Amino acid sequence: MFSGSTPKLSSKLTTEEVIVMDGLYYAALFFRT
Repeated sequence: MFSGSTPKLSSKLTTEEVIVMDGLYYAALFFRT
């Protein structure tokens, strides 16, 4: 599972990809609650 945006991953991903991945990650957290 994608665990937040680490500096190493963020530097390799584009801004849009980071936003999408963060969105999916936080959405998963909310749905699990």
